Order: sequence, then structure tokens, then C-alpha cells
Amino acid sequence: MVRSRAIPPKAPATRHAFFSLSWAVCTWESAKPCDCSKIASSCGGALHEMSTETRSEIEIIPAQVKVVRHVRQVYACRHCEREDVHTPVVTAPMPRPVYPGSFASPSILAHVMCQKYVESQPLYRQEQQFARLGLPLSRQTLADWMIYGAEKWLSHLVERMRVHLLRQDVLYADETTLQVLREPGESSTNTVLYVAVVR
Repeated sequence: MVRSRAIPPKAPATRHAFFSLSWAVCTWESAKPCDCSKIASSCGGALHEMSTETRSEIEIIPAQVKVVRHVRQVYACRHCEREDVHTPVVTAPMPRPVYPGSFASPSILAHVMCQKYVESQPLYRQEQQFARLGLPLSRQTLADWMIYGAEKWLSHLVERMRVHLLRQDVLYADETTLQVLREPGESSTNTVLYVAVVR
């Protein structure tokens, strides 16, 4: 007697879902109005569109680097200047930089951080990638941007997450040990435990 076993259903294919995304771009291939392909070969009458055929392909848009110059206008009164009347100049507001004194923008700061911690891309490889794009950024500069971004901006998010976690009844802890080099007051052979709590 052979027992029949149930075959688990296959997971639904994600390919069709991917190609049905709303940001898909359609290009229409149409015969020219004077093209003879729009004329019936048997009677010479005009052909009408009966249906369409679609072929999908995936296209990658490479990363682009551009310089955005923020220019603000400064206004002064020429009449007051001629009459020697003191009038304060009017200056248009300037968007606040994400890192004052640097060329970093919010987009490149987020890109460097995501490449480092989400895509596991070391800074020296990012340095090489930027160099191929014609942008000379050293790994020291990238590291400085990441440290500033973490301390200035991400620290607020971390604090909110910490407050939220401490309100929970149960927390899980990752007790994986790490060997840390050049820790102040510690030997390089010591094992340090960083505790990460998650809900």
C-alpha cells in the first residue's frame, strides 16, 4: 500500500507581482502612418489595432552624483544708499545643512550609512565607488560623516526606541560577545559584551 502524501502548495510567484508595480514604464512601438504594414495585403484597406503584445524587461538606472548649489538672494535699497539712510539688508533664508561646514547632503549621508550597515559595504569600497563616479571622497571623510550623522541625527531615534522598549513587559537580549580592540582601559585580548535589547 502506497500512502499518498500531500504536496505543499508552491509559494506564489513574485515575478508577476514585480512586473505589475505601478512605477513600471511603458514604451509604445507603433508603425509609422505611411508604413505599408498598416495596409491590408489582400484588399488594400486600412488596418485597425486589434490587440497589443507586451514584453517586459528589467532596467537598472545607475547611481548619479550631482552638485546642488543653494543660492540665496540678498536685497538692499538703492534709495537708502544714495540718501545715506541705514536700512538693514534683506537676505533670503538658506536651507540648513545636515552637516555644517561640509559638502554632505542628507541623501549622500543616508546613502553612505545604508551602504555600510544595510549592504555591508566597507568604507574603503565606497571610497573606490565614489572615485569611479568622479567624486574624490576619502574613507576618513565618510567615517567622519557617519559619526556626525549618528551622534547628531540618529541619536534622537535611538533614544525614542529605547524609551519605547523600556515600556514593554518582556525584552529579548542578544548576548553575543565581541573582541574589541583599543578599548580605553582594557586589554586587546579581553572580551566585551554589548547588550542589545529587542522587543
